[in-house]
Amino acid sequence: MRMALGYGASPAAINVVRFVFAAGPLLPALRANFLLPSIPAASLTFLGNMFLVLALQFTTAGRVSFFSSCSAVLVPFFDFLFNGTRILPRHLAASALCIAGMAILTLDSLANPLGAASRMMLGDGLAFLASVCFSNYTLRIAVDARRFHMTPFVAAIGFWKLIFSLIFAALFAASSSVLSTSPPPPPPHPSP
Repeated sequence: MRMALGYGASPAAINVVRFVFAAGPLLPALRANFLLPSIPAASLTFLGNMFLVLALQFTTAGRVSFFSSCSAVLVPFFDFLFNGTRILPRHLAASALCIAGMAILTLDSLANPLGAASRMMLGDGLAFLASVCFSNYTLRIAVDARRFHMTPFVAAIGFWKLIFSLIFAALFAASSSVLSTSPPPPPPHPSP
């Protein structure tokens, strides 16, 4: 993804291509009755992937990878928040290490020149938001796996991710064209 961004591909276009290849093979398993219940899980995973691609525009792939991998230690906290599940001491210890790592990386950003530091911190924040989305997706899919047959359910998630990415790409293209249009030239001044 980082290389595609370097060649000028938009984050929206990258996700469209990714989701076409992810959804395509599963479309034969798609069933209409799975479309509505799959929207929450599809939204979370789409947003997580979108935040990751956006984060790559502002910070390094290594930093994005670290922040996105923190989703595993966030799951117990969101499980506690949403379901009241007890947090085990080992989860607290793992989370403390993860938070310390995030703090070190974020403080490291401040050592860069001001513009680069703010860009890196923005990238870190977007990658962290991806991690939040992925941890909530993990909880959502754990609930859904008990309720639904997973093959058509995952096909429906792939379908929605593709639809969401096409909508985002259209919005991204429209906003890019609006932002890139230059104002009309000023009228010529009559000479005295």
